[in-house]
Amino acid sequence: TPDSQVNDSGYITVSETFSKIAEQLQKDTRFLLCIRGIIINMDFVIRQEGTSFYLADETKIPINIRKQSSIIKDTGIIFLME
Repeated sequence: TPDSQVNDSGYITVSETFSKIAEQLQKDTRFLLCIRGIIINMDFVIRQEGTSFYLADETKIPINIRKQSSIIKDTGIIFLME
């Protein structure tokens, strides 16, 4: 298993490749690869607008436009266009 550390901001630093971490996280249906290099826990998404997800703290996470149809199919999310 990879080494991990949580810093004062709550971010987790992991000594493993992104693809290996992504593979493990995506076994859990709550996690979604929404754009290259970004995986989010859908439990923390409060809304979707256009091509972005928003977290409770208003962090804006981009969504890969070409993957919207597969995201809809996999999650049941309905996209609201701006």
